[in-house]
Amino acid sequence: AGFGRAQKQGGVTPQQLRFCGRVGNFLLDVGMNGEAEQLLQFIDTLTESLGRIPEEQTIASATAVARCLLAQEKFAPAERLLREALANAVRELGKSHVMTLQVVELMAITAVRQGQHDLAANLIDVLQKAAPARQTADREYRLAETIAETADLLEQQEQAERAGQIRDRWLALRAEQYGEDGPELAESLVAFADSYQASGRLAEAVPLYERAVSLQEKAHGADHPSVAAVLLPLARALRAQRQDADAETAARRSLEIWEATLPGSHPVVVETLKMLTGSLYAQEKFAEVAPFYARLLVIFDQEFGPRSPQVEKLLLRLAEVSAAIGEEAEAEEYRQRAAAISGSTTSAGSR
Repeated sequence: AGFGRAQKQGGVTPQQLRFCGRVGNFLLDVGMNGEAEQLLQFIDTLTESLGRIPEEQTIASATAVARCLLAQEKFAPAERLLREALANAVRELGKSHVMTLQVVELMAITAVRQGQHDLAANLIDVLQKAAPARQTADREYRLAETIAETADLLEQQEQAERAGQIRDRWLALRAEQYGEDGPELAESLVAFADSYQASGRLAEAVPLYERAVSLQEKAHGADHPSVAAVLLPLARALRAQRQDADAETAARRSLEIWEATLPGSHPVVVETLKMLTGSLYAQEKFAEVAPFYARLLVIFDQEFGPRSPQVEKLLLRLAEVSAAIGEEAEAEEYRQRAAAISGSTTSAGSR
């Protein structure tokens, strides 16, 4: 509808195209792949009204549509689109431009998912050689994430040796560029660790997180937010392995750093609090965990509402913990509050 009005008023602007491109990518991120594809292809048809638009816009749009096609396992059209985008990117932007590398990333993943292992290995080799040093942390993580995703896909197709070679070569190249103690190397380590953790390979994830923590500490000091950012997934991996004491240590350190830099209700602080309470509860450290649960209760009251299911669940946990440490009056108060929420929910449901 917005595009229709814009056309009647004299054409679509580049700003409108960029905004709708972001909407398309959002739809893709939340799994609405068909809708995203339709919107992004519709955007392509409207670019003609602008005359010649910047080449970056054309390549970005083609890459976004290819992501949609890939998510729907439409490999052949995705590959055709990416080959055309790559040719344009190399010609107009150069081999080392960030958008060129983004196209190569998607082409590598497309090749792996089609079982084209040699092509995928060649594309990854191009990516590794062309990736510039001294990028932003987000971009460094994204590149390593692509390497990890490609390696994971290869392992799923019984190409474990090749997958290991890809990971090892990437880390070796980045270490050569940044130095063995370079904090930039931590982004790649975390990306690989995140990949291992997502696939349940926790024993392989933990050492990578620990090395990344060490690199960030050496570069920025023990109390820097970049250290806290790695300690949180480390705590998560340790908890998943039932190493609750170590998880508690990592979560406590992370929380102390975040509390010095972020508001108490910030999502990262809340996530760290949840991790810490989980590890303390698992160790039955009820006296220590009670104050942290009380902090979460205040936050949940504000975020979800005092009669929300999240608050009810936390009240029951607080009742359990309070009873365990002999605070029966507080425990009963929490039980009554939880029962009031449960009763109001039941009544609303019956109506």
